[in-house]
Parts: sequence; C-alpha cells; structure tokens
Amino acid sequence: SATLTSVTDIANYNNATTTTLFIKDSIRGGTFFLYIGSDAADNGIIFTDANNNKWKRQVNDDKINVLWYGAKGDAVTDNIVPFEAAREYIRNHSQFKTLKIPFYNNAAAYNRYGFSRTFVINLPLRIEGQGIGPWQSSRLYFPPNTTGLLFQPFNYDFNCELENINIENAFISRSLIDSNNSLIVVHSSINMKNVKVLYATGNGIEISSDSGGDSTTNP
Repeated sequence: SATLTSVTDIANYNNATTTTLFIKDSIRGGTFFLYIGSDAADNGIIFTDANNNKWKRQVNDDKINVLWYGAKGDAVTDNIVPFEAAREYIRNHSQFKTLKIPFYNNAAAYNRYGFSRTFVINLPLRIEGQGIGPWQSSRLYFPPNTTGLLFQPFNYDFNCELENINIENAFISRSLIDSNNSLIVVHSSINMKNVKVLYATGNGIEISSDSGGDSTTNP
C-alpha cells in the first residue's frame, strides 16, 4: 500500500506493484483499490494514475458524497457538474441510493453550495443533507428566477426523498422578479423532511401529479 496527500496526487502516481492507496485529505480522501473493471475514471469514485491504471474508492454504505466529486459550499464554485456526476454514478450503480450533501463549514460564504442552473432529478433518489437550521446545515444557492431542484419522472413513476436541506434563490430587486419559476418543483412521489425555503423569487415549492413519461418530450 501507499499513502498520498490528495486525490490529485493519484494522477502522478506510478508504482506498478501497489494495490491499495490511502488518501489523507479529510474531504475527498479515503481508501482506494486497484480497479480493472470497465467503469471509466470520473474523478470522484474512480481515478487514473500515471500508468493509466484505475483506482476505485471504497464505499461502505449506499451514499455517494458530492464532496468526492469536488463540490464546495463556498458560494463561488459552480456545483452543478459535481452534483450531476454524483447523480449519474448512482443512476448507473443500483446499489447506491443516496446523494449525500454534507454541511460545508464556510461561514464567510454562509455555507452555500452555489449552482448556475437547475439540478434535475429523474431517477429514484434520496437527497440527504446534514444539520438543522438555516446556518448550520446543507444549503443550496441558485440564481434568481431559477428552479433549483426539479424532480422529473423518466419513463416510470418513482419515489424520491429530500431531507435536511436549506434552499434559496439569490436576492434581486423586486422589479426584476419573475414569479413563474418555483424553487423546488416536484412531478414525482416524494417524502420531505426538514426542508426549508429561505428565499425564493417565485413560489417556494410546487407539487403536481404526474403519471410518468419521458422527461423531455412528455413530462
């Protein structure tokens, strides 16, 4: 085995005899094993070294952590790509059910995970935040007049869960508000627990029935 400081160090690692890597980074680190399967590197679960060998993260439960893919609650990083990458890993690996969004302790940024656009959920998924209250819990931050979370069926009905999440639009002056876009839009069965809308430029939560269908042509 070998020990590295960060997952970014894997790209330069070239020891052909090692089968286990320990990454010390407390946010994206963990234990990785030499992987010979068909899954491509995604820089969250699977990384490639200097010899083009693949290393796969050991995951001990059904949760995929968005921090593993580089998400940051600094109100600056656009988190749509790491969140979508984590979602797609869950979609393609049925043993995983939960998208984990840890509380990101960055008081200067109000602990916000920023996004440039809507995060679409079109698979059975549990979204699990962390903490209680607006200041000490997982907090999602979207542009004004933008739907943040869209739970959209795809070809079949399914159940989703949303727990321990604070969500908000960025503030704009009243004259610029377009109230047609709700912050959370639900077209599937869903269980919500401890979900707080801190500020919305439209409605906070919109729930409507849906019998299933294609998420792009027949929502």
